[in-house]
Amino acid sequence: FEEDIPLPIQKLVIKHEVEVGYCTACKRQSSGMPIPSKKSVLGNNVKKYVCILSIANRLSHTQIQAHLKDVFNLPISTGEIGNILQTEANSLRPEYQSLKESIMNQKGVHYDETGWKVQKAEPDNGKYAWVTTGTENNNTVFSIGRNRGHGNIDDIGRATLGISDDYGAYTNAFAFHQLCWAHPQRKLRDLAESKEFGEKPKKQIVNAYRQFSQLYHDIQKKIGDDISPYLKKKFQCVFDSISESNVRDPVPLSKLKESLRKNRKKYFTFLDHPGIPIDNNKAERALRHLVIKRKISFGSKTQRGAETTSILASVILSLKWNDPNNWFNQYLALSG
Repeated sequence: FEEDIPLPIQKLVIKHEVEVGYCTACKRQSSGMPIPSKKSVLGNNVKKYVCILSIANRLSHTQIQAHLKDVFNLPISTGEIGNILQTEANSLRPEYQSLKESIMNQKGVHYDETGWKVQKAEPDNGKYAWVTTGTENNNTVFSIGRNRGHGNIDDIGRATLGISDDYGAYTNAFAFHQLCWAHPQRKLRDLAESKEFGEKPKKQIVNAYRQFSQLYHDIQKKIGDDISPYLKKKFQCVFDSISESNVRDPVPLSKLKESLRKNRKKYFTFLDHPGIPIDNNKAERALRHLVIKRKISFGSKTQRGAETTSILASVILSLKWNDPNNWFNQYLALSG
């Protein structure tokens, strides 16, 4: 077998002849279908393809413009691209809301945020993008062009059990809260690799890093099993030993240990809720796609553009991550 694609790929031009009638009674002209003001209009497939190029392929407006001209000899303005994205996003609002409901009904929900600049942002908005994704499938919702405040959790959806880092906006946000183990491990790793500490402080840090990493690894191996009461107690005892204060600890390590002790209960929420992961890596992976797009497009020009990206990214990427082999056709089949 030999797999190939037809080249050159040529655009399809369809000529429509529309009959127009005139009513002498009401003195109005009518037609069998709406007649656009332009002689040539873009078809639905082009509009869908523009959204795929923007979101799945992370292209900027000018890159989309160049791609359509080079491959299909199809001229299009960047303004028209923006209108296409906005119109498609408006038609997909029901899908966006359905994704929110689907995620909030799952056992646990991951939360995270990253920077996202909006050039013409509304007051107190336009600097961050939030993401939420459930533990049971790859449905994902983005809320872009927001601030970093506590209220954004209500906008994107407040879960019963939330999984996040220890950023202050998540404090008391959920009935049950699982804190991410990967974050303190990375902080300990960075401290262990730092050259700013002397031999004795460095030894304290390295020991804490190794012990915490081993505990993190041991829990991950058992996370899918029915953890026995003995292991539960053992994990907690080791955690207490690692986070115990020591007069020889340098200040950064001392503060990190204090945070671990303060949030001890939230690090072990998974013991009472089977199927809940102990890290927030899933949300971080979801944001990675957005971070790369941000480097290419430098964010959004307006608040409306940020909202448009929120809806399109949520719908398209949820389809892609849930069914990598058939997402393209599934998206083309969506009404828009």
